[in-house]
Amino acid sequence: EAYLNTDRSTIRRERWSSPGFDPLMPLVDEEHPDWREDSRIKSDLALFLELKDASGEQKKIIQSGPEKEYERAENVLIMCQRVDL
Repeated sequence: EAYLNTDRSTIRRERWSSPGFDPLMPLVDEEHPDWREDSRIKSDLALFLELKDASGEQKKIIQSGPEKEYERAENVLIMCQRVDL
């Protein structure tokens, strides 16, 4: 339930709190490997990082069922969407 209550509008807004830097940019970890340790970026994106990390933890909990329920459900959904050509 906590994952569903995540404030996604705040995450989207706070993503742009550090001028000239996008933490969700593709390859950000390759171009700026230490960006989470940069004091300016870390202070600018404090709320974003807190919300995003909490959301990530909740998603891991959802996906870690004892019998891989999430993975099985995802595979069933993919099979339902499959189009025979």
